[in-house]
Amino acid sequence: MSLDTATIVFGLLAYNVLESPEEDIGLLIVVVVVVVLGSVVLHGFGGPVAAQALARRGSE
Repeated sequence: MSLDTATIVFGLLAYNVLESPEEDIGLLIVVVVVVVLGSVVLHGFGGPVAAQALARRGSE
């Protein structure tokens, strides 16, 4: 989960340096949510597939 944590931290840092947070906060939230949820979904689907592939390679 380090990618997710880093994304949230960088999102908070970006929020702190925004010149007009009222206008840009929506885009920032969308980007952070898409990256975090995308990471969770990809790791959720990719983890078992990768584990099976590694198990097959190890048994050969």
